[in-house]
Amino acid sequence: MPVLLIQLIDANKNIFIDKTFFFQLIKKNNFIDHIELGWHGDPFQHPEIKEIITFLSANNIPHNIVTQGDLVKDTIAYLSDIQLKNTYFTIFLNGKDEKTVKKLSGKNIFNKILESMEYLTARGKTFDVIMQINKLNYKQIEQTFDIASHYGCRMFIPVETFPDKDNQHLLLTDKEKRQTLKTIESIIPTGKVLKTIQFEKPEANCSYFRKERIFINAEGKLAYCHFLAHLENTTLSERSCLEIDILEENNKVRDKFLQEKAQQISSWPLPRKLSSPCSYCLSKFCNIKW
Repeated sequence: MPVLLIQLIDANKNIFIDKTFFFQLIKKNNFIDHIELGWHGDPFQHPEIKEIITFLSANNIPHNIVTQGDLVKDTIAYLSDIQLKNTYFTIFLNGKDEKTVKKLSGKNIFNKILESMEYLTARGKTFDVIMQINKLNYKQIEQTFDIASHYGCRMFIPVETFPDKDNQHLLLTDKEKRQTLKTIESIIPTGKVLKTIQFEKPEANCSYFRKERIFINAEGKLAYCHFLAHLENTTLSERSCLEIDILEENNKVRDKFLQEKAQQISSWPLPRKLSSPCSYCLSKFCNIKW
């Protein structure tokens, strides 16, 4: 069954998914098996997030909320176990201490993140931890993994920081990425680490283009994967997702993409030695060399 990934909020554009649109979308597409909320905008900043969670649980739809983590406890403390019965969480923890996390987020949220993880464990809620790897924290992977494990995370998910106009100074060099890979592979035997697509070769089958994964951005339009949904030129259709058959449109475009990638990837000039499938898409859709 398809998984629907929705960007509830685009903080850069100050756009929120309308609650009524969201409810209509879910009712219209009753084939959806699981929903993921988040990426490039914290769902807990959505003004109606409590109503959205309650609606999904009332309709027995499992859903995962990808969040910066600092607002989790203060938000869900007002929701009952019944309202959260189908809710799971993925929390960003981008360093081993307050200093690193503040440098990357601009906020003193490290202790709030730990508090939220502790609270989720106390309430018996499952959560995973994502670490966005960059120059400031790639030497802290093992310590951050230990912290996440201590507070009860199910899976630790290291991802490489994606390029944008404000973070060029944070991007990993090939040498730093090689060290990152070595560290990740050293903790994979714990059984609690997920090696993501950014650490595969460009020709690898990108899981985010499988037909069962459908991406909708904060404007309510189909998009290529959640890593790219906030960027320009990554919308599959200019029409609202209420106006189209999202499964048919999604499959049609992705079939075309996969055919093109298969033809192009062998001759694609790598922008760096340790490029990934994500590097290919950034180059193809956004003209970003990474």
